[in-house]
Amino acid sequence: MRRPLFLLAALVVAAAVGYADEAPPGGYDLGATVTAGYRFVDVDGSEAKYREDYNLRSGVRLFLLDVDGVARDQDAAPVDRFHLLVSTPGDEPSSTFHLSASDAGAWDFRANFVRSKYFYAVPALFESPVPGDSRTDDLHDFDQIRTNGTVDLRITRPNLPTVFLGYRLYRLEGDTISTITVPGGDGFTVRAPADTRAHVGRIGTEFRALGTDVYLVEEYRRVVRDLGGHGPLPGDRSGLDPTDASTLSRYDAVGSEHTDSPTTIVRLRRPVGDRLDLTGSYLYSH
Repeated sequence: MRRPLFLLAALVVAAAVGYADEAPPGGYDLGATVTAGYRFVDVDGSEAKYREDYNLRSGVRLFLLDVDGVARDQDAAPVDRFHLLVSTPGDEPSSTFHLSASDAGAWDFRANFVRSKYFYAVPALFESPVPGDSRTDDLHDFDQIRTNGTVDLRITRPNLPTVFLGYRLYRLEGDTISTITVPGGDGFTVRAPADTRAHVGRIGTEFRALGTDVYLVEEYRRVVRDLGGHGPLPGDRSGLDPTDASTLSRYDAVGSEHTDSPTTIVRLRRPVGDRLDLTGSYLYSH
């Protein structure tokens, strides 16, 4: 039976700094939690399958860092409160980074980023082509990192419209194995590094006018793809068809493409009495 086995030793340290009522004004009440330790990993079976499913590694690890701060005099402090959270950074399969800060009644800031690693390499699934089947899109071999991030700033003022700004990042990068077909020859496996990035910027406002809630947003999205193909694979110059004597000497290809997409969003909501709401939405993208 193939199964991953690992032992985990963790040290949890919690610290909080508090102040008595007679403490001088100013400054922050702080609290922090740190979870760290050393992980031992023992894999019994397929290391490739273990890396695909778990990919946990041995060594000293920071599992969690959580810090909070609250201003003792919120009227005088530029930041009323803040919160920082870091979960399993470094070469862990998934890492989370979160930061938030606010000044009540003035602004609110939030940033979140999640990074995930994906690995797949089980050659037994595709090392023997099916006779008569020319499909090559079922070759699975990749080592990629996915990053999703959001940043938002919300600004509020009494008797003025609320303004918000935002940014979104969606990225997938890393190495994959793909195939090419040489005219008059065979199909060959090659390295195909790829990097796809989607950047989204947004600005908007919301306010109430003539008894109607109004929400306006303008977004701009740019998607960029960098593609490539490089071969042959080290030590594998032959093609997919075992009956074809063709070999691949060298293959290099690079390319890039991008698309731009602005989007306008309008939403209206007007209550009618206590039991009825009239709503309307408009979205335009090109």
